[in-house]
Amino acid sequence: MAEPTGTKEALRRVLEDAEARLEGVEHTPYSDAAFAALKQSISQYVSDLVSESIRVARRGRADAVSAADVREASQYLGSGLGRPASKLLLTVGGTLVGASVSAVLAIIATGEYSTVGFAVFFGVGIVGAFMLAFGIARE
Repeated sequence: MAEPTGTKEALRRVLEDAEARLEGVEHTPYSDAAFAALKQSISQYVSDLVSESIRVARRGRADAVSAADVREASQYLGSGLGRPASKLLLTVGGTLVGASVSAVLAIIATGEYSTVGFAVFFGVGIVGAFMLAFGIARE
């Protein structure tokens, strides 16, 4: 799905609407700095929700973003399992794959290996590859 031409304009209008709604809200319990931080956080969330909704629709190979895509994106962003979990999967998976490839190459270079050692490093590499694949899929 190509990036919709009106996405930036739509995002700008949504952010302006959110800003206008917040102007009418009584912010007595908030200090001025806290209310400014709240508005910034809301703007960031809206921007992230738009981007994530588009990603969800693309993963589903949809031509347009549906309400279900927006709900899924909102759950993803609100779950706390967003990018940090994906980055952890990618980091650990890459480390495991790298370690297993390094060990296998060392075994091949020296010509000394045990079947158990080779099987362990092969298994670690497979686990790392699955972690990498899952991390990439989540991104």
